Amino acid sequence: MQNALVTPHTSDSPSPPLRGKRLLFIVNEGAFLLSHRLSLAQAAQREGMDIYVACPHDASVSRLEALGFRHVHLSLSRWSSNPLKEIRTAFAILSVLRSVRPDLLHNVTIKPVIYGSLISRLSSTRAVVNSVSGLGYVFLSSGIIARLRLRIVMTLYCASLHRTGTFVIFQNQADRELFLKSRVIRKEQSVLIQGSGVNEEEFPPLNLPLAGPFTVLLVARLLREKGLAEFLDAADIILREHPEMKFIVAGDYPMGNPGAISREDFLRLKQHPAVRWVGFVDNIHSLLASCHAFCLPSYREGLSRALIEAAASGRPIVTTEVPGCRELVQDGVNGYLVPPMDPQGLAHALLRLAQLHAENPQQLATFGQASRALFLRGEFKESTVNEQTLALYSHALSLRRPVT
Repeated sequence: MQNALVTPHTSDSPSPPLRGKRLLFIVNEGAFLLSHRLSLAQAAQREGMDIYVACPHDASVSRLEALGFRHVHLSLSRWSSNPLKEIRTAFAILSVLRSVRPDLLHNVTIKPVIYGSLISRLSSTRAVVNSVSGLGYVFLSSGIIARLRLRIVMTLYCASLHRTGTFVIFQNQADRELFLKSRVIRKEQSVLIQGSGVNEEEFPPLNLPLAGPFTVLLVARLLREKGLAEFLDAADIILREHPEMKFIVAGDYPMGNPGAISREDFLRLKQHPAVRWVGFVDNIHSLLASCHAFCLPSYREGLSRALIEAAASGRPIVTTEVPGCRELVQDGVNGYLVPPMDPQGLAHALLRLAQLHAENPQQLATFGQASRALFLRGEFKESTVNEQTLALYSHALSLRRPVT
């Protein structure tokens, strides 16, 4: 892997040239930075960087400003494909870049990555870092229109990213290899950093519940690609023979997102007698404490934060054999891997864990302990992710890319 540039520096190494530098994040919404990049922004702030966040003005802005970050309003519609709106967004990003004059630009998710990288060429920005947090809706959709949209997106990725001084962070090796094979980027531009980091002290290992029915937890936005339909189908299969089992789904319904679950599945979720939908939950710890197993039947992820949190908390896991999920499970050691879009296989794997709970609870606890051990020996910890990303910031700034 081409990750030498993010090797942690020692006390004998020169301090990274971050103090006094302006770091600008461009994100679709401030809430995403708070949930997935807050610890990184605070780590950069502790290194002496001035933090700016460009995103639409929403309820998260007051918290961003309370943390000492400077908010810059950016009108950006995540799902719009209206050419006039997109042109206005491009000019708005150029205005932000010329106003803030960041030393380092960090773009997160598809539109900011493409627009921010492309438009940075017209500004004085010295270095650009992009986070590809999974391939998402555009890459998973099917049909003629979807294939055309994918071709356009890959062309735009190539035009915006294939440039000296621009770096791309991938969360799993499969996504990285896809971009390299497609020649969207060069190898020296790519960096593998596994996830956005989970704090091991905020997510300590939890004992499995001793009382109550076997309970399965799923945490995800209500998107088709998260496997919600398959989860509900698997629950129905299980309940025919084991009506005592319980299922919990935590996650908001993403209004306006074309990848949201169908109205039919949403009604089925809300009305299901054995599946409790609790909506968005800010503090997931109590739900993790109440479940015996964690499940995410996703079609593909960057690297699922929910799975990392479940592993850190010592939960047995059932997830799919796809990039961004399989990294958190050793099959038969801390859980089970199943094919995507396979309710029958999902039900079978969950029943195997339920049977352990009934017949050999100590073995189920061993699965949970193995999840915690996998989390600790991997590179999923918040401190590791932050250290690697700050090292990349230092490297990018040291190149002094010429302005074009």
